[in-house]
Amino acid sequence: MAYALTHDLRAPVRQIEAFVNLLLEKCEGLDAEGQKYADYIQAAAGSIRGQLDALTRYARETEAPAPGAMMTIELGLLVDGLVVEMDGAIRAAGAQVHVGVLPEVFGAPAGVRTVFRELIENSLKFAGDAACVRIDARTEVDVCIVSVSDNGPGLPAEHREKALQLFRRCQAGASGTGTGLAIVQGILGYHDGPGSVGASPEGGFRFEFPLRTAGR
Repeated sequence: MAYALTHDLRAPVRQIEAFVNLLLEKCEGLDAEGQKYADYIQAAAGSIRGQLDALTRYARETEAPAPGAMMTIELGLLVDGLVVEMDGAIRAAGAQVHVGVLPEVFGAPAGVRTVFRELIENSLKFAGDAACVRIDARTEVDVCIVSVSDNGPGLPAEHREKALQLFRRCQAGASGTGTGLAIVQGILGYHDGPGSVGASPEGGFRFEFPLRTAGR
């Protein structure tokens, strides 16, 4: 559904951009006000295109995989490998990522990997200089509760549910499309339930979510 919707909407956006470019080419000597309006139209079309790209990615990342894609995952190895892969971004942010003991879980490796990538990137983006990201897990009956937290400013309680919605940006001046946590929730939707936003012991951002323990 989302793929078809974004495909259908891209055509009129391209037409708007093409006609504005044609207008600027054919109507030489636009006054300052006319140029300003043309710039507004181009910027608006570019913004719509960016939102459509984000919606396409959301649909792709949150599409439930085939049953055969669900398997036992050595979560510690997966997260350690991801941290190594993200080493450049982590160093550039002046951050540290600490990974605790993580169990084997059952899920889709690609989806689970995306969940951790989005959460780590979120902390690198918002926690500020000298960010410290912690990844831990605790076992409860037949699931483990995974926690990804940081020492940044966190989110006020009244914004925590909104932050999980598609295209929601809850911090003033924040860049991006507001899809990261929505993608995380969408992936968790075909695993073992949604996650929740809270506060870390340092007052920063914390996201907790369940994953089924392997063999259960």
